[in-house]
Amino acid sequence: MSKIWARYGSRPTQTTCPALPNIVTWIRLFIGLLYGAYLGATGITGSRGIMMGAGLITFVPMLYVEHYLKTDIESYNNSLMFAGAPNAFAFMCLVWILLHTWNNEETEQALGAAVAEIALKTAEISVDDDSGESAAPVVEDSEF
Repeated sequence: MSKIWARYGSRPTQTTCPALPNIVTWIRLFIGLLYGAYLGATGITGSRGIMMGAGLITFVPMLYVEHYLKTDIESYNNSLMFAGAPNAFAFMCLVWILLHTWNNEETEQALGAAVAEIALKTAEISVDDDSGESAAPVVEDSEF
């Protein structure tokens, strides 16, 4: 294969570079890691980051494959277009959420306390001191 995937204008095909879909997947994962780290470190939230990430992960590797390598896309039976894109998108979201949560610990703790308080109020569980059993009402399962 002799780094056919790295040379400008090498025109790889399915027969000359069968590993190109795997290489594109790794490129997408790397982009997902970098962009997820950027989103998490800068504190960007909302759909703007998601849409931009989906575009970067999907189309930047295709620009590389089509314009830099000048790949014969048809020889790969369109397996290059979305190779690894869902995995890279999920990886981007994971890194983004991890770093955003790490940078906003106080918000996470406040949310956890609020959820726990609501759960306790909703359940309204009281324990009978004599028997040690729950005095919560028993609800029978519905037919649905």
